[in-house]
Order: sequence, then structure tokens, then C-alpha cells
Amino acid sequence: GVLVLEAGRAEDAGGVLEYLRGGVGRWLVYALAAGFAGYGLWGLSDALFAIECRGDDNEGWKRAGAGVSAAVHLYLAKQSLDVAIGTARLSGGSADDQARTVLSMPAGQLLLGAVAVGLVVAGVVQLAIGWQCKFLATLDQKVRETWVKWLGRIGYMARGIVFLIAGYFAGAAALADRSARAVGIEEALEWLASPIDMLIAAGLLLFGIYGLIEARYRRIHTPSAAQMEAQVRGAVGS
Repeated sequence: GVLVLEAGRAEDAGGVLEYLRGGVGRWLVYALAAGFAGYGLWGLSDALFAIECRGDDNEGWKRAGAGVSAAVHLYLAKQSLDVAIGTARLSGGSADDQARTVLSMPAGQLLLGAVAVGLVVAGVVQLAIGWQCKFLATLDQKVRETWVKWLGRIGYMARGIVFLIAGYFAGAAALADRSARAVGIEEALEWLASPIDMLIAAGLLLFGIYGLIEARYRRIHTPSAAQMEAQVRGAVGS
């Protein structure tokens, strides 16, 4: 969000970390690596022990989603650390490169189509969460009806729009069997005409601010050690 608003350019996560690597920013990358690791381990715990969704009708799907999120964030933690110490450049390649890799696989069009559907579904979910303010359910009561509500609402909807754009182009690439049609989040921002791109970037910036507030005021269920031990024993049949 800051790079788009100040420098007029969009970057993916790798580009942002590369931008931060010099000077004081390098220590921020170390902090981000620690944060990614912490969030990844939290997601892994949620996937294993259903910390956040026990008894939920969609518990299985939510635990699976937590596991995927954990894997992604642990991978980002490793790559961020590599970037910080200078042993690697964090870059997964452009969306074109990634789409080309997928299309080269057996049933590549179907796989890329599935990615496109996933992005569209994720975008719709983000829009729904933002519009209905579902994110408030996990926040402390004292911040629910303040300006934090609008930070989250605008941020989630901005993210949803970006996901929908990326999903649309991934779907077009799958249908045409051409990787050049695929775009990532950074390309989606660049594709939007001014001033829409600036508005979406501002929304992503607000989402980042909301994330910091959520880190402070999110209500987290913490099961006792006895509960977790009982669940592990039940899972292994002992």
C-alpha cells in the first residue's frame, strides 16, 4: 500500500522484502521473519488442535485452511530470513512464470482453473467478511463499534477486489492455455486505472493497520494443557 501511494509502483511480498532489506529495514525483515514463523506455528496448532473452531459446523474445512496458512507462513519465514541475511532473494517469480509452470504440468489447465476458482471464492469471502463485518466477532468488545470497524471493513473489501481480479485473469489464462494472461496481486494493482489503484492501495494500507489492532485486541481461545493432552491421546488411540 505504501509503495503504491508513495512510489507509484506495486510489489508482491518478495518485492516488498527486497525493498526493506537495506539499512534499518533489514531488521524489520528479521522481525517479519519471526512474525511469519509465529503465525505459521499458531496456524499449525489450530490445524492440529482446532483451537479456534472446535465444535464449528465447518471445523474440518477451517482446520485444513489453518494448515495451508501455516505452511505458507512458515515458508515465508524461511525465505524472509534468507533475504535478511543475504543468502537469497525472495521471489517466487512473476504470475506469468508461475502460471507457465502450472500449465506445463499434466492437467495444467485444470490446475490453473482450480487456482482461479480458489482466488475468486477467496475474493467473495473477503468481500462478505468486510460487508457483514464478521471479523468483529473475534475482537474485544471495547473496540468493536469504533473506527476499527471501518478499518477492517474497507481493508477486507479492498483485498477481496484484488483477489477477484487475480482470479479473473488466472481463469482467462487457464481457458486460453496462455500464461501471459495470469496476474498476481502486484499486477492486479497495476492493471487498475488511476485513481482506483490508489484507492485499493489505501484500502490495503488500512487493512495492515487493522491487522496491528487485531493483534492487540483479538480474543484467542487458549485450551489448557490437560485438554490438549487428552486430544492427543484420543488421536493416537492411547
